[in-house]
Amino acid sequence: HRPQLYQSLGTMRAPHDYLEPMLVTLTERTDAFPLYQHAGTELIFMISGKMEYCCGASRYVLEAGDTLQFVGEVAHGPGDLISLPIQFLAVKSLGARG
Repeated sequence: HRPQLYQSLGTMRAPHDYLEPMLVTLTERTDAFPLYQHAGTELIFMISGKMEYCCGASRYVLEAGDTLQFVGEVAHGPGDLISLPIQFLAVKSLGARG
């Protein structure tokens, strides 16, 4: 049993590895989540549960069916976990590599 599970949903070999899809499952409240920063953009699609998601100075309450898209260079990550379990699809678009 892991309170945080990150499952890769596939990668493509260079030079076509533009997208990084990940299924994230959160089953327990923990003290704090690290904030992430990366190149490109990211899209989050909520499958189940309800959470606050931090993106820079903004906080968004997301629940099943909600989508959030943002620039990856802005520090981001889960905040308050409101209704567990939480599952969401996170897709990073890393842009064309050449």
